[in-house]
Amino acid sequence: DITACVVIKQVDEAINDEYLAAYLQAAPHVSSTEYGKIQTRILTHCQRKLPTFMIPTAWPIMEKLPLNSSDKIDRKQLPR
Repeated sequence: DITACVVIKQVDEAINDEYLAAYLQAAPHVSSTEYGKIQTRILTHCQRKLPTFMIPTAWPIMEKLPLNSSDKIDRKQLPR
């Protein structure tokens, strides 16, 4: 259901707080109506396997992650 993922540290400048965001790329066959179920399933898996401080608090799913000219994920183009 997920073809790519990148986790990055983000900063909420309004309250000067850091958090992890996991940007997920959905497989082409996945409907946006399924995104909530996917996010819940991945969060549950992470809660079983990772310490709390390593679990992202934001889980946006995108049709395609932005790429730079080197075909690497362009972190600057990810939504905040």
